[in-house]
Amino acid sequence: MSSFNFSTSELLLVIDIKSTGVDASDDIIAIGFCAMTYDRETVKKYRCGMKLRTTEEIHRMHNGQLSWYDLWKRRGYNIDCFNRFWRKRVDKLDKLQDENYIKLLNTRVDLAFEINRILVEIERMCQKLTIVTNTVAFDTVQVGRLLANEHLQPLHYSRNGEYRWLYHTIPNISLSAN
Repeated sequence: MSSFNFSTSELLLVIDIKSTGVDASDDIIAIGFCAMTYDRETVKKYRCGMKLRTTEEIHRMHNGQLSWYDLWKRRGYNIDCFNRFWRKRVDKLDKLQDENYIKLLNTRVDLAFEINRILVEIERMCQKLTIVTNTVAFDTVQVGRLLANEHLQPLHYSRNGEYRWLYHTIPNISLSAN
């Protein structure tokens, strides 16, 4: 990292989202951001997401009185998403709801402002930021809608008004649950 000049170089921003379903109305469980160089050297990682459980629900889960499946049904989340993806990964759900691992927020508004804060911080590190994700049609749309709903700078524009490049990558770059 010592030879890399953050103030004048280009960075990649890898984004990975985990959610309770497949469309924009579903809650975002976690968003992982990783600022990295073009040779895949990590500069900084960020994790943020939504609190999915109340304190009482956390205690009930620890006592075996409530499961993730029960919580999913109670909240009206996409049950097919749970059955196909999360049922085999409840340990990751636990990790993505651990405030020692991830910054958990209470509302979509809070999440939008946290994403904006992260983008501003990363943009200060470089002259050009390129977005990379393994699910372009989902990840960038989710982040874009959160920012747009709060009238914040769109993901596809830099602070100086230039378009950002966006690349699709292979699915082995996953940040939110690693």
